[in-house]
Amino acid sequence: MKKLIAYVSFLALFATGCTSDEPAPSPDSAEDTEAMVNFELTEAESRTATATQKFNIEFFQTVCAQNNEGNICTSPLSASIHLSMFANSCDEPTRQSITKALGCNDIDVLNSLAKKYLTALPSIDSTASMALANSFWYHQPYTLNPDFSAKLDKYYGGEKFARDLQNDCKATSDEINCWVKDKTKNLIEEIITEAELQHAKAAGVLINALFFKGAWANPFKKENTSKQDFHGSKNISSIDMMYNNGMQHYLIEDNYQAVKLEFGNGSFSAFVVLPNEGTDINDFIASGELASLNGKSFIDKGIKFHLPKFKLLPEKLGLNEAYNALGIEDLSNARNYAVFTEQVSSAVKICQMSTIEFNEEGAEGASVSWNVYPTAGEPGIEPPIPEVNVNRPFIILINEKTTGACLFAARITDL
Repeated sequence: MKKLIAYVSFLALFATGCTSDEPAPSPDSAEDTEAMVNFELTEAESRTATATQKFNIEFFQTVCAQNNEGNICTSPLSASIHLSMFANSCDEPTRQSITKALGCNDIDVLNSLAKKYLTALPSIDSTASMALANSFWYHQPYTLNPDFSAKLDKYYGGEKFARDLQNDCKATSDEINCWVKDKTKNLIEEIITEAELQHAKAAGVLINALFFKGAWANPFKKENTSKQDFHGSKNISSIDMMYNNGMQHYLIEDNYQAVKLEFGNGSFSAFVVLPNEGTDINDFIASGELASLNGKSFIDKGIKFHLPKFKLLPEKLGLNEAYNALGIEDLSNARNYAVFTEQVSSAVKICQMSTIEFNEEGAEGASVSWNVYPTAGEPGIEPPIPEVNVNRPFIILINEKTTGACLFAARITDL
C-alpha cells in the first residue's frame, strides 16, 4: 500500500465534484448532542495549557521543516506529555530548557497539567474513545530513583517494568511492543527492535502512548464517495473523495480556507486547512498562520465540501534535532539522568511514531513518543456557495476545545 505524504494538523480542503447534491444536515453542536464536559484547571495550569498551544504549532512547524518532503503525521500532545515526564529525570539546565520550550518554567505545573490530561481528556466525550498511557521499562540490576518513581506514580500513572534490557533483548522488545500495540488498539505495532535495544545496552525506555477514535457529528454518506484526482506534490493520483453538501463550520482567510469538523459532543474537533491554490504547503506551515486558528471565528455556512478518505501509516520520526531547534539542550550529548540511584550517563534519542485515518464515519489515530536511556551507542451580496475541494496538499489538526491540546497535526502532500 502506498504511504501517504501528509502534514497532519487538522485542516480541511474545499473540493469539487460529487455523486449527490442532496443537502447534508446542519453541523451538530453541543446543544444538539450530549452536553459538553469541561474539566477544571487551576490558574497556573490554564496559563500553561494556553502557552503549550504555541509549542504545538512550533513543534509541528519544526518537524515539517526538517522533513520537507512527503506526508508527516505528528502528535504535539503526546510529545508534550512525554517531554514533561522526561524532564523529571533531567539535570537542571536541561529541565529548564524543556519547561521553557513548553511555555512554563515550573515543572510541578507541567506535571499537574499532564495529570489532568491523562485523567480528564478520556472522559469529556462519552461518544469518543480517547486514552493516554505511560510506562517505564528499566534494566533490573538498577534501582529506581525514589523521587523519579514517585512522580511517575503521582502525575503520569506510569507502569514500571523491571526487565533484563541488555541480555534478554528479544523478549523485552517483544513485551514493549506488545504494550504499545495494546495501548494503541493495534494501530502501532512496533517501536523498538531487538537489535536497537541490544545496540543501546539500554538502562531504561520511557514511553507515552495516545489513542483517539471519534465519530463525526455530521458524518459523510458513503454513497457520495467517489474517485477523484488528488493533485499531489509529485503526481496526480486517483483517490476516494468524500463529499458533503450542506452546512459546515467554515472559515475563509486571505490565503487559505478551513473547515471545522466536530466529533460527538463537540469537545474534540478536526480542522481541515486548505492553502490557496499555488501556495507551497511548506511555506504556508512556516508562515505561522496555524497559530491563530484556535482563535478564529468559524461561521455556519452551506458549502460543497470534498475531503479525501485517507490513512497515514506510522513512521518513526527522530525528534532530537527538532527539540534542539526549539531551544532544548542537545540530548545527543551524554549527560547524567536522575532515573536511578546509580549514576547512568546517556546520550538520549527521542522518537515519535503516529498514524491517522479519516473515513465517512469519523477519524481514528494513535501516537507513541519514547526515549531510550542508553549506556552505549547513539540515540453583503450573497456570494456563490463556497466549494472546498481538498484535491491538493493540505493540513489537518485535531484539537481538544477546553485546553486547545493538539492530539494530531499532519501535512498531506501525496495520496
